[in-house]
Amino acid sequence: LVDDGAKARCSVSETLRGERNGDQECVSCKACVVDGGARAGCYCALYPTDCPSDFVGFAPNDQPETQALVNFTQRVRPVATLSLHARGRELYHDFFAPPQNVARDQLVANKILHHLNAKIPPGQKPYQSVSTQGTSAGGYKDWCIQELGIPSLTLELFEDQPYPIPQDKIQQEYAITKDLIATLAHALE
Repeated sequence: LVDDGAKARCSVSETLRGERNGDQECVSCKACVVDGGARAGCYCALYPTDCPSDFVGFAPNDQPETQALVNFTQRVRPVATLSLHARGRELYHDFFAPPQNVARDQLVANKILHHLNAKIPPGQKPYQSVSTQGTSAGGYKDWCIQELGIPSLTLELFEDQPYPIPQDKIQQEYAITKDLIATLAHALE
């Protein structure tokens, strides 16, 4: 999605050590794929101005990957978005939505949770809805809720476990989530 191609400004090791590469400062950030990936917290949705513990960028949409996704989303104008992450079997769906959208978004989230949890094997952690009101800012989901007024969800796949995720766990989670897009489409009806 990067308009100019994915260009690494810093190596992974430089970034993790907070070093410089020429005139580029290499800064690690939360939920960041370092060499060419999109940062989770660089969108203009209550963008934090002072965030020493979780650096999310210097300005809203300041990374080419972020701006490319914003451009793409504005061009496509989706009726909903679903972002998949890999930690904790949690569903995030709220972010200061206008009052008229809160019930709609909760209903969509509840339908997805019901569908997913019906497929969880006994003894495993079920998916749960987690509120992010006041605890996060600047993510893609947050921006879509604020800017576009659409249901926007982030689904954290997998039970908590160390990386890399074993292949058998990936296959198991796929069996649970493989029809997730159809479930979302049905929830939006």
